[in-house]
Amino acid sequence: MLTKCNSSISSAIRLCLNRAMSGLSRGADGGDLRYFLTEVSSFDFPKEARYWMRHFQENRDPGRSFAVIQISRLIIDQQHKLAKVCDAMAFLQRNGMPVVLIHGVDDSQCAGKAVQSIRDQIRQDSIELIECLSKRKCHARPVFLMNTIQAEESDIGYTVSGVDKSVLDWCLSGSVNQCLPVVASLAETHDGQIVSLPTSLTTQEIAAVLQPMKVMFLELAGGLRTLEGKVVPQVQFFGRHCDVQSEPWFTGDVCEMVSWFSHLLEMLPPRSSAVITSPDKLLQELFTHSGSGTIFQKREPINRIRSLNDVDLGRFQSLLERSFQQKLNSQYFDRLDERLDSIYLSDGYSQAAVITKEPAANDFYYLDKFVIGQSLRGDGIATILWSQIRRDYSNLFWRSKIDNPIRNWYFQKAEGSWKDEEWIIYWYGINNRDYLNQLIHHAITMDQSFGICS
Repeated sequence: MLTKCNSSISSAIRLCLNRAMSGLSRGADGGDLRYFLTEVSSFDFPKEARYWMRHFQENRDPGRSFAVIQISRLIIDQQHKLAKVCDAMAFLQRNGMPVVLIHGVDDSQCAGKAVQSIRDQIRQDSIELIECLSKRKCHARPVFLMNTIQAEESDIGYTVSGVDKSVLDWCLSGSVNQCLPVVASLAETHDGQIVSLPTSLTTQEIAAVLQPMKVMFLELAGGLRTLEGKVVPQVQFFGRHCDVQSEPWFTGDVCEMVSWFSHLLEMLPPRSSAVITSPDKLLQELFTHSGSGTIFQKREPINRIRSLNDVDLGRFQSLLERSFQQKLNSQYFDRLDERLDSIYLSDGYSQAAVITKEPAANDFYYLDKFVIGQSLRGDGIATILWSQIRRDYSNLFWRSKIDNPIRNWYFQKAEGSWKDEEWIIYWYGINNRDYLNQLIHHAITMDQSFGICS
């Protein structure tokens, strides 16, 4: 029986993989599929791969860079690390996700210096990158000394005065063969002098004109680190504030770096993100929810509201009905007003959670609604919202239909559950059996929110 069960699970996983990889270029020997499975391996891989492949391929623009990637020259010095990067670059190019690769000398070594002292190093790095990419049949072209980046001298050294992206556009949307631009962090002044720039500055300015979905920084460290040496998984920006400001490792240098990333994201589309990761984990960072590095993202502030008077009910109703694809019961808000404890609602009405206090269930708190807008699903938003709820509520119970597509996510968040043929009841922070029996009965007999049109 166990063998039969394992066989069924394996078949289901293969089916999920085939669906997830339906848009993947495989080649005659299926090499890309095997490579992808090796690089992006996780328990939830089929679901994650399906989401991220669909997300990137649906939003890609053949003439626009999918990602701008900066590579540390310390990686170029290590052949096995460089090979991992070039393998990933070739994979992305074959599967219609064009990138721009940027390299230069370390920022601390080059700011404002004339290129003469480091020209040989930059030229050699360009050659190594192009050769490594070419061995993997990745079409790449060096981009430097072509007036792509214009510089001017200032009190703090050389800064970028303009970027001519015509060469980059030509590479990314080549009429014959699309190629990967390998950009050296060099610039030309108005009087024709060639100067080197901090690589991060070049990356920032090119990202600002290309507007990619991702800006990636490949570093051996693999991300920001805590005092214990662990990688910080994410930094979320809510307006002018971020969620790590109170952490003990948020020191002066880290604060300056985080501020720089905040400035970078302000130049990019709302859903673009930036990330620091290692060359070994590049694809895992792109194609799994958990990622592998430190991701920097802009988020809408989420407000905790205690009264319906402070909610635009028209916009709120629209969010609920779009998300559940049903009309709200005409009495929903009247009933909610009597029991409401909190509404967590983002500024843009794209995500929400509704918590009620149930007198008929010993005043335990009930999760009445948990909603993430369609465009934000799979983007880590649900985890942020759930964290705020857990912070404010030590106990909670809720229900979902037996066929709810996110029931597995609910199971992960719950400490216990019960189900019948129609409902699954979940809870955390509640251990008394008598209370649980009462809560379950209350949950399965509650009026439905949808179904009777207003």
